[in-house]
Amino acid sequence: MAEPDTLGPLRQLAYLYLVLAHGSDDYLTSAELDVIVERLGARRPDLDPAEVQDIVTEALAAYLDAEEPHRPALEAVIALRDHLTPAQRRAVLEDLVQIARADGLVLDDERALLLRLASHWDINLDEYMPPRLLTEGSRGDWGVLHHLAYLYLVLAYGTDHTLSPDEIRVMLARLRARQPRLAEEEVRAILSTAMEQYARGPTEERILAAVTAVRDGLPEAQRQAALDDLVQIANADGVFLDDEEDLINYLTEAWGVSAFAGPGSDEETG
Repeated sequence: MAEPDTLGPLRQLAYLYLVLAHGSDDYLTSAELDVIVERLGARRPDLDPAEVQDIVTEALAAYLDAEEPHRPALEAVIALRDHLTPAQRRAVLEDLVQIARADGLVLDDERALLLRLASHWDINLDEYMPPRLLTEGSRGDWGVLHHLAYLYLVLAYGTDHTLSPDEIRVMLARLRARQPRLAEEEVRAILSTAMEQYARGPTEERILAAVTAVRDGLPEAQRQAALDDLVQIANADGVFLDDEEDLINYLTEAWGVSAFAGPGSDEETG
């Protein structure tokens, strides 16, 4: 008689975690992968870390080879509902939320997947993630600083699909430098609003609108300062990617400024 596959549920979890991390944005960051391995290890502390890594590697290969990768994920959701206790299902949902947040930004597709899973497991997702507060029609009161924050995110997240704590700190600092009269809470609210909008999925139309708003709303010296901010954000994680350089070059031309920091880099945005 064959021995039961005691690692079966862990393999299903690994596959489910990978679907969330990769399937929602077609990108798997090293931060997401590290969190997956760490959380799976926490589910089975009796296993050697190398065994957990092997399970993740096997699950990733199965995911990439699958013609319909979401079908095994749905099967895993159904099977795990019956296999896990309510407390364990909640722990898994917490893992998935942590994985979704690992790259610094929870996209709408990730949230939608979490909502479907939470609903199937009779869990209220709002207990683990606050609901979206921004609606599609709420961008009318955006100022130049909102558009600038949005462009910060396009550069910081859109080029490498990771938003590091260092990049967030630099963004907050540069936004504060643009409007020093604002309280820190107000600056954080502006960045948070921009992040919620970006999480809906960046489009060329929205990016162009932000580029145009900054171009038309700021004088040249302040546009130069904004570009210098973007260069600083691009360098915040210690790596200056080709895609980041391409965006900087595009903005340099669109805003009619220099790609190099100028003397007005700390000018206040009006």
